[in-house]
Amino acid sequence: MTSKKNSHSVITDVTENENGLVTIIAELPWDKVATYRQKALSSLGKEIKLSGFRQGHVPPSILEKAVGEYKIAEESARIAIQDAYVPILTESKKNLIGQPSISITKLAPENPLGFTVSAYRAPEVTLGNYTKIASEAFSKSEPTIITDEEFEEGIKNIKQQIARSEKWEEYQKTASKNDEANNTSLPAFHEIEVTDADLPVLTDELVQKFSTFKTVDEFTSSFKNSMREEKEMREGESLLGTILNSIVESSTFFIPSILIDDEKARIEEEFNRTLAKSGKSFDEVLKDAKRTKKDIEEDWKNTADNRVKTQLVLMKIAEEEKLSANEDEVHAQAHDLMKQHSGVDHDLAMNHVRTILTNREVIRFISKLRNGNKSDKTTKKTPSVKKDSKPSVSKTKTTTKEKSSTKRTKPKEN
Repeated sequence: MTSKKNSHSVITDVTENENGLVTIIAELPWDKVATYRQKALSSLGKEIKLSGFRQGHVPPSILEKAVGEYKIAEESARIAIQDAYVPILTESKKNLIGQPSISITKLAPENPLGFTVSAYRAPEVTLGNYTKIASEAFSKSEPTIITDEEFEEGIKNIKQQIARSEKWEEYQKTASKNDEANNTSLPAFHEIEVTDADLPVLTDELVQKFSTFKTVDEFTSSFKNSMREEKEMREGESLLGTILNSIVESSTFFIPSILIDDEKARIEEEFNRTLAKSGKSFDEVLKDAKRTKKDIEEDWKNTADNRVKTQLVLMKIAEEEKLSANEDEVHAQAHDLMKQHSGVDHDLAMNHVRTILTNREVIRFISKLRNGNKSDKTTKKTPSVKKDSKPSVSKTKTTTKEKSSTKRTKPKEN
């Protein structure tokens, strides 16, 4: 049994179970607890209702008789433990997370107050050599190439859009000539059928009509570059995912079970929301997938484990490389989030957005480790289509989800 003292409390023992739950057994001298008597009376007086007195204005002498000495001692102990919580944590040298649970184990006036504080130890991660892992993965990646087949398919899609646009214009002209016809009878643009015979031959004149380029060569060259950049973006996103997984696998972790359980619960909530929208029952989904409930729950657990580890890795890299989110952007996005979802707590919104934006900075940092610095290349002019013609092919955007961080909270008494 250990005995550690600070100015007010005595820690008699500190234990930790296999799930990371830390229990601190401690005592407070009664003369210290007794100093909280007036605060205890004030707290109890705000709650009690006595005939003939306004709530919160009961004289102390009457209040003492009404609630009794044990209730006063109990409230004094509760307030004293709250004030002693942070010094006890510091003395125990344990970094705890979440809402601690406090239990009074011995309450006898004129004797030391006995109590326990239970909370989970904060997660820890020792990173693998993440810069080496990323650099090696990038060096082994092949240059992105657009094959002739891919290019021809892309050009064919452009021609189909042009042909569809021309047919749409014809439909509109026909409808305007017919007084009985109206726009509601026109087919949707994407529903207009075109055949290979409808596809136009690209000429300089046609290119100038639907794009900002002057020649076919200019357009096709820029279009091919645009296709390559989009494909490179998709491949880069996949490669970044592989790199993150490799960093996770090379790192060592201590993760309290509560973090995995909480994340698993969130995954289950996501599943249930999706299930409700589908109109199917859980049993029907299991039957269609030829799986059992145990299989699904094991998947949830594995996914939760991976999500938590990935977030811990992202947070640790941000710490090591001194990366952080732009606070002006955090405030702006948190404000938008609270406007979209009424009732969202301000601090929660800020932490959520800050985590996502910090994750983004980490992803950018990893991307810059690519040999040749591909991620920093200057944006090239992409083939755009005039507004009065058909829409251009949109580019894929890379997004990163971030996970909220944990923090200490004030203790809650059992």
